[in-house]
Amino acid sequence: MRFDGAGGAPAGGRRTAGGARIARPKHGAACWKAGGRLMPFLGVDLIVLRVRDLARAEAFYRDKFGVRVGPGVSPASRTLFLAGGPHVDLAERVPGEPSGGGDAPTGAAAVELRMVVDDLRATHEAFVASGVEIVHPPTALPGRGREMVAADADGFLWRFTEPHRPRA
Repeated sequence: MRFDGAGGAPAGGRRTAGGARIARPKHGAACWKAGGRLMPFLGVDLIVLRVRDLARAEAFYRDKFGVRVGPGVSPASRTLFLAGGPHVDLAERVPGEPSGGGDAPTGAAAVELRMVVDDLRATHEAFVASGVEIVHPPTALPGRGREMVAADADGFLWRFTEPHRPRA
């Protein structure tokens, strides 16, 4: 399997072994290649975070992050309902279950989720008041707005950004 972030079939498109033309994905579309075919991704549907204790993780997100939590995609998971993006499911870790591949980092160190908020200062104050661990306090980034990083109960990192608003 090959990932092709450029969407890149060469000019004129590609052909299968049988000669059929493979449609070129839209410019910039992320694709994977398998069996000689380019397959465009439609989008991210679900992100699963493997947690140590499902009840504790659910309480953390509900009580400290203020996120609505509901039934997950399986009876043994819970879904975080986040505005504007894919759902995030919480599921307990299963002993012996693979959690990464090759030399990739695994566990919480391998994941960072990014959320956009309208008011980073208010988000920071609410998190500090509720005891959320702030890994990196709000910082201004030239030309990009402000951001901070918080950790959840399992050590997953959440980067919160505030859109850049040029001064008039």
